[in-house]
Amino acid sequence: MLWAEGELACPGKKFAQVELTGAVSALFADYKVEPVPENGESMESARIRTMEVIKDSGMVLLIKMLHPQRVGLRLVNRDDRD
Repeated sequence: MLWAEGELACPGKKFAQVELTGAVSALFADYKVEPVPENGESMESARIRTMEVIKDSGMVLLIKMLHPQRVGLRLVNRDDRD
């Protein structure tokens, strides 16, 4: 979504952003995102690798990983924990 800035700024911009955040939160309330271990690495190593990739992120409209192909992620239902 694009909104103008300055005098032409969309008056509903903040409202739309808050509503989108609420909708996404509600959709994924029963899930968590976790890294997918690669090449026999431990979950802790996968988390550390993920944090390193996140550090190499840049601002677009929101934060976006510049190299998402480096980290596999999956949605796991919170009720299905190990």
